Amino acid sequence: NEITEVQRLNEDRFRQEWTTFKSDDQKRWSNYVLSQEEQHREMSRGLENLGERIASLDELFEELQDKLEQLGGEDLKRMQSLLKTIRESIDAYNYIFKG
Repeated sequence: NEITEVQRLNEDRFRQEWTTFKSDDQKRWSNYVLSQEEQHREMSRGLENLGERIASLDELFEELQDKLEQLGGEDLKRMQSLLKTIRESIDAYNYIFKG
């Protein structure tokens, strides 16, 4: 009888420990899942912000490229005008000195 009672008490203790372990394990798992979900949300927000910044930089790059093309066109016009003026000056000197 005593042996049976000791076995029963041991089984009860084991069941209680097992129940406690499962409960604690479930809490740990729930906390892990929650932290992973939060990290995923933070990463998603970060990627979304990064995407917006890249889009903004892409727009800025296109604007700068357009401005550089305009500047290049204006520089070309100025150089052509300067070259025309120099040629006219050379022609005028040639006319004067070679007469």
